[in-house]
Amino acid sequence: MFAQDGTQTAWIRASSTPDAVIPDRMPNIRGLALKVEGVPGAQNAAGEPISEQDFVFITANIEPFGTVISFRDMIVAYANGSGMSWFSNPEGPRRAKITNEIVDTADNFLGLTFHSSTPYRLGPHVVKLRVRAVVPVVGTHPDPNNHLRIISSIQLNARSATLELAVQRQRDPQAQPVEDASVEWSEADSPFEPVACIHIPMQDFDEEERNRI
Repeated sequence: MFAQDGTQTAWIRASSTPDAVIPDRMPNIRGLALKVEGVPGAQNAAGEPISEQDFVFITANIEPFGTVISFRDMIVAYANGSGMSWFSNPEGPRRAKITNEIVDTADNFLGLTFHSSTPYRLGPHVVKLRVRAVVPVVGTHPDPNNHLRIISSIQLNARSATLELAVQRQRDPQAQPVEDASVEWSEADSPFEPVACIHIPMQDFDEEERNRI
């Protein structure tokens, strides 16, 4: 979809990590899902034509369980009720350090920086993706439980917002591995390059239909 200039309709959905509903003030990893319409492509695994492109971002540029095996082990431990066990093996201290670095509080959803965290193929390139506001967005709300939703509603009722989608190209496969998302890619060696803008118009998103979704 980045091969030529164009404008597509897109939808954004905000999310958080836990299954349970917790106050916005608690440290967490925030998520942003982006669905872009009108993007033709090859058929999917079910043989259906593709007309949309989906992107998933989180507020962390690396992950503590960056390989397929370590992520599987974490899921199994969590399902068995021994979720903290993944911090007791030799990789434990490093995983704990990464976890502490990426779990944080947030004042304003529109002011956060989001990452793909894992790399993806983009034509002949391997890239990581990043989304952040073109102009810094500040401000918060004193509500103890839902301040992220409230401040976003206030700001989008008053003005539009523009986010920049940028890619970071892999320059060195050894220093920037594909199979281990716990390794940070140096921005000094490979700076992010803007490829698209996401325009969020003024709106009242606190509607019954959207709340059901």
